[in-house]
Amino acid sequence: MKKQIGLMTLSLMLVSPALAGGAGAPVGKNPTCKSVEQIVTGNPELSTLATAINAAGLKNALSSAGSLTVFAPTNAAFSKVPSDTLTAALNDPSVMRGLVLYHVVGEKATAKQIRGVRGGTTLQGSVITVSTQGNKLMINNATVTKADLIACNGIVHVIDTVLLPPVAATVKAPTATLTPAAPTPAVPTTTPPAPAPAMTVTIPALPASGALITTTTSTITTTNATTAAANTSTTATSSATVYDVLVNNERFSTVRELISDAGLTDSLMTGEYTIFAPTNDAFDNLPDGVLAAVRSDPKALKQLLQYHVLARRVTTSQISEGKGLTTLQGTDIDLGSATLGTVLTSGNGLIYPIDAVLLPTDFVVPDIKAVAADTTPTPPNIATYLTTDPQLSTLRDLLNTAGLSDTLTSGDYTIFAPTNDAFAKLDQAKLAAWRKNKAQLKTLLQGLIVTGHPDAAGLSAAPLKTLEGSEITITRDGASLKYGDAVSNGKFTTTATGNVYIIDTVPVPASLR
Repeated sequence: MKKQIGLMTLSLMLVSPALAGGAGAPVGKNPTCKSVEQIVTGNPELSTLATAINAAGLKNALSSAGSLTVFAPTNAAFSKVPSDTLTAALNDPSVMRGLVLYHVVGEKATAKQIRGVRGGTTLQGSVITVSTQGNKLMINNATVTKADLIACNGIVHVIDTVLLPPVAATVKAPTATLTPAAPTPAVPTTTPPAPAPAMTVTIPALPASGALITTTTSTITTTNATTAAANTSTTATSSATVYDVLVNNERFSTVRELISDAGLTDSLMTGEYTIFAPTNDAFDNLPDGVLAAVRSDPKALKQLLQYHVLARRVTTSQISEGKGLTTLQGTDIDLGSATLGTVLTSGNGLIYPIDAVLLPTDFVVPDIKAVAADTTPTPPNIATYLTTDPQLSTLRDLLNTAGLSDTLTSGDYTIFAPTNDAFAKLDQAKLAAWRKNKAQLKTLLQGLIVTGHPDAAGLSAAPLKTLEGSEITITRDGASLKYGDAVSNGKFTTTATGNVYIIDTVPVPASLR
């Protein structure tokens, strides 16, 4: 017998003419009790999600009585969504409703309870999967970074990646149960279901009344192996590049950073490729010091990465036959005992996750002892430094999208670096449009960069010319610096290619206003 924990029914029906438009019943009168919507809107780290909830017409629904679990992506998580997908969602309320509802389960569940299940059905109608990696709780490919924010009408768990529905789905009304994980029963010998199709952002609209769901429940339940396999057959939107796919999957954060360090970001945004992408665990399994040694040698790093890339799409059957496997490094790839994961597709190629780092036969690992003996810290370049500061993750990803990261790996620059919260203050529809238009995005970001790296006094001594072409004036206010409405505390970080000043607002060039 299955054990049911906290069986809840979500009913957000219109209860009076005054609530027309889907306002629903208000959450209790306790002034200290906040709804899930209030928790989201009250957290600056979740301001993009708050905008999405408004755009979806779900603000009142998520403020109403009920019992919800909301997986809340941070602003940095939204910055990783391919620009065309985010723009399409922002411009279509029905799509945005589907996207938001894919983050909501109609039953209140704590992190401890969620750890005991394998997956669940969201209010959007599609399944999410639950897994754990040590102390980490994973929802699909997102990590729960802050758990159990208790609301009057549910609970909020903050996550670091936006959950994208795998298929278009009609909102359903399954039985609302929270079932502990248990061994899955044998799958009957029948024809297996077809693999899940590629994600589409065409999601059926919810009832025109604006009610979230009429007397509907949602579940967190166990899933059988066949279903799990179908749901984890990940694909990307047709216009996303192989690099976009790597950016949006935290399993590949190490290889993504190495690609940026090697100056290969731009090349992966055009052309056709097959990438054999080692996971973070694969890099962790390297002998101590090997990764640091390779990172210290730009030539060796580039050679190693190019050995994992083919300049064409290669199917699994071609891999098995050993056909057309010449890498960008110049030799044929040897997968050895590496295991291939489920292929990820993109607009310009394929990605095969692998559980081992591959080494060319003629590859020489730089002298580990020499690297270890050098105790003088080598300052990173600006682009690399941005990967080490969590509050600058939005800026880092935008620079990658615009193809400017490689610029910041050499030369001599000063960058005024807006925080994630600074980008969250922008009109998100405009930001999404700039993401889609690479020229406009480059204009926005070049307005943050000037050549040279003068100190605070030098910055305010005379007008400066940005890479965008405009002249800007930096003024001093005590110890602080001002660039238009943007304020810096005047402190800066020195890197190998220039200085980084943290600012609290994004200055927008006149040509984009």
